[in-house]
Amino acid sequence: MNQPADTGAEGVSLVGESITPQTGSLALLSGATQVKTHQHAPYTSGRPPQIEQLGTGTLSNAIMANWGKIIKAQLSERMYAKIENLAVGPGSMIGSNVGRPLDAKSLGDFLDFWTHVRSIAVEPEITSAPDGTLHAEWYKSDRQRLDARFTVNSVMFGLIAGTKLIEGAETPETVASLLRNHPAMPLQWTWKG
Repeated sequence: MNQPADTGAEGVSLVGESITPQTGSLALLSGATQVKTHQHAPYTSGRPPQIEQLGTGTLSNAIMANWGKIIKAQLSERMYAKIENLAVGPGSMIGSNVGRPLDAKSLGDFLDFWTHVRSIAVEPEITSAPDGTLHAEWYKSDRQRLDARFTVNSVMFGLIAGTKLIEGAETPETVASLLRNHPAMPLQWTWKG
């Protein structure tokens, strides 16, 4: 039998947790008995984000719909906080996205993509488009740039690598494979300005 993981707070146990999108509540499994949390504790060091309140207004629909993928993706604190801000939508913070809240399917596709590339990739800059789709960018220079937009049905991407331009639309897995194996290593580009 699995023992509950200690998250560092007294009486907290989060082994086998899941959020059901229908209710927004935390279902405790595998001996997890009690939840005491913080509102914006991001995923770090093998532990899932903690949730302060269990009502439907606590987490965005995009976060709730992708809870398992968020855990699997092993996001950094910085990336989780950015996704959380984008998922809340307009007006959640100064400088946040100006359109719709982050689309759940778009976030899910990004998380699928990230799971395939995270071992070799640096974190991209992420934003959301006015329609709620997630946009990721790896930028080194005007001649070395990768943009990917996670639409509802595919990943649209454009890669500039020196004098070569590659663009297309494919599944997250196909784009991940293409970019992982590209000789210019665009997933490792980061601006050092």
